Formats: sequence, structure tokens, C-alpha cells
Amino acid sequence: MTFAWKRLLSGVAPAIATALGGPLAGAAMTALSQAVLGRTGGSESDIADKLAAMTPDELLEVKKADDHFAEQMAALGIERDRLALEDVQGARELARTDHTADYLTWLYTLGYFGVLGASWAFPVPPGMAPTVHSLMGALTATQITIVHLYFGRAKK
Repeated sequence: MTFAWKRLLSGVAPAIATALGGPLAGAAMTALSQAVLGRTGGSESDIADKLAAMTPDELLEVKKADDHFAEQMAALGIERDRLALEDVQGARELARTDHTADYLTWLYTLGYFGVLGASWAFPVPPGMAPTVHSLMGALTATQITIVHLYFGRAKK
């Protein structure tokens, strides 16, 4: 199992983590590399290795770098929520012109409910139960993503 450094980063440095997934990924990676490694130009694997071994005091320094990064972005008129919104709007704009996602969504949804119905209608062999449960968990998670694409998601 690999270290989920991006998950840790989203809790410690949310501004940098959000920017990594958008058009400011280069600036975010530079700030993160400087905060974690003490130099710019670090690779993802270098950053992941260092984050995995950081002490709470070192993580606090990463948090301070995140605060500074957020201040810089705010000074440039860039807000995290606006970047996230633009990302979602871009996906929805693409969906208006390219209907591949619509077709795949219908196909996937029909397949999902087909597998769900089949698992209720027919007995699952005892040795296959863990596999079927794992499959249904993955399919359900993807179905939730489809619902988020079409209906958005509630802000906390």
C-alpha cells in the first residue's frame, strides 16, 4: 500500500492541495516542494517520502506555507472555491457539446441496476460473496460520482 500523501496534504495544506488539481498546479507544486523539501523542483515521490516521515512540527511548517500560499493567491484574486467551481463548470460545459458522458452514464447506470437486481434475484455462490460485495461497493461509489456530475453536491 502506498502512502496517500495527497490525502494528508488536503488536511494539512488545503489551499495547496486544491491548487494541485487545477491550473495552478505548477505554483502549488513549487510552494509544496519548498515547504517540504526546502528547495523547489522536487518530484512527487520525493515529496511523498518526506511527508510520510514528517514530525508534527514539520507539518506545522507546511501548514504555514499553505497559509502563505493562500494569501498569495488571494492577493492575485484567485479563490479556492472559484477554482473548484470553474473545474466543475468546465466538465459541465464539455457535457453540453460531447454526449459521450451521457451515453456512458446511461449504460453504466443500467448495468449497475442490472448487477444489483441480479445479486438479489439469484443466489451468490458462497465463495463469490466477498468479490460480489467488493464489486457492488465500487459500482455504488461510481454511481454516486455520476449523481454528483449531474446534480452537483451540497456544500458543508
